Amino acid sequence: MNGAPQPPDIPEPDLIDRIANALPAEFQAGYYREMRYCRSLSENDEMLLILRAMQFWVVLMLQIPERIATERERLEQILADFLKALREIHQSIAIHQAQLDQRLVQLPAEVAEGIDPEAIAATINESLRQQFVQSTIPATAEALAVAAAQMKKATSEFARSASMLGDSYRGAAEEARRAVANLESTSAHAISSTKHAAEEYLEGFAIIGLRHERLPNLEEISARLNPRTGWNTTPVSGFMPGPAFFEMLSLRKFPTTTWLRKRDSLEYTPEPDIFHDVFGHVPMHAHPVFANFLANYGQLCAGVIEGHETEAAAEAMLERIGRLFWYTVEFGLIRQHGRVRVYGSGLISSNGECTNVLEGHCEVQDFSLEAVLNTPVQVDQMHQLLFAIESFDQIYESMQKVQQKIAAGEPL
Repeated sequence: MNGAPQPPDIPEPDLIDRIANALPAEFQAGYYREMRYCRSLSENDEMLLILRAMQFWVVLMLQIPERIATERERLEQILADFLKALREIHQSIAIHQAQLDQRLVQLPAEVAEGIDPEAIAATINESLRQQFVQSTIPATAEALAVAAAQMKKATSEFARSASMLGDSYRGAAEEARRAVANLESTSAHAISSTKHAAEEYLEGFAIIGLRHERLPNLEEISARLNPRTGWNTTPVSGFMPGPAFFEMLSLRKFPTTTWLRKRDSLEYTPEPDIFHDVFGHVPMHAHPVFANFLANYGQLCAGVIEGHETEAAAEAMLERIGRLFWYTVEFGLIRQHGRVRVYGSGLISSNGECTNVLEGHCEVQDFSLEAVLNTPVQVDQMHQLLFAIESFDQIYESMQKVQQKIAAGEPL
């Protein structure tokens, strides 16, 4: 018998949530719309650094009213003490005045005539001065001056912090708007490319729930993809070294970068971005045969690294195997219904490369494992030669042949 269901884990609020909690409720929805892009940023992204600075300003803004309230309470107490001291002095003066009047009435007239008024006034003034010094009025006045200076400083800090926070927000909002504009421009190129995409790519695009008008949610994609082929998308901060990349592929974890190319790099970017990784690669991971091919590639390359005594020998072998990856996963073509269609991520995510193929500027040969392994990769120019398969079984069988050759010690 199963036990009682456990409540789901509630995630700790992240940086964006902590700032949102400090905002009035009526502003929170708009704030989340502006900031949702930031959830997919890397730890060292400038946007997140700005958000961390914003968090400190929010904390300062929350603390300043409390500090002002505390200083106000102190001032009220000081003023109360001041008034109490004044009342005591007033009472003391009244008592002294009454005593003086009584003594003057009792003095004989001749003595009264000999009294020196100036001496009496001097005595009274000295008595009052001593009473004033002994009271808390001088300390109260000094405390009032200190409190006033602190309030002036706190007000100045608040004004400066508010100004800096406003500047930071305006910069962050502008950066977010630029990112959305880049996404819209990039997606427009994607729409053009997917018109010529393979049926398997388009099917995968729908299965994982991609949409052109918004950034992909990697958790949602993995939730759709994993039950189908065992693959998931794993966010990474940037380009990964070969051994780590192959190990992740062997575990069916696709490393996905989270930055988005700028407008001046829409045609091509040498380093993969989230558009290349998700829109270009991931839809094909929903196809079972392609998914198995890619996992086998990762396992084979990881084994090559472990199985060679020298790094140079391993690198030479990986370069040859990498040609199969390059001309399929990155720049693969397939013939469907009498037409050449694209499924490689480099073609899907680059309008220039896709147009180069579809307008006939690139030679397209029938896929041959031998031809592919003997065609070097060139990353600094448009392709002049690519290979078209008839079905994805071809690339899976080719991977099996490569594995058999390596196991038998045969050259590739």
